[in-house]
Amino acid sequence: MHSKPVKKSTPGADRISYEILKQIPRSCQVIILSFYNMMWSCGLMPTGRKEAIITPLLKPDKSPFDPSSYRPVALTSTLCKITERMVAA
Repeated sequence: MHSKPVKKSTPGADRISYEILKQIPRSCQVIILSFYNMMWSCGLMPTGRKEAIITPLLKPDKSPFDPSSYRPVALTSTLCKITERMVAA
């Protein structure tokens, strides 16, 4: 039997990765699900989930001395990414 591949994604400031969420006990997953259900029914989003770490990445074959040679990448928390997928579904 093949297991699902783990999503390769850099976690945000909370440092919680998809791998960590996959490894936590079922009881913890149920608590997280309860939190999502409460958030969804109340229409609230914790403020920490709205934050991102912006990291500049150098574009291929561009000068590192030119600011336009970089593109911004926003690192959001894995729990926030899950919330975004739920809303988009």
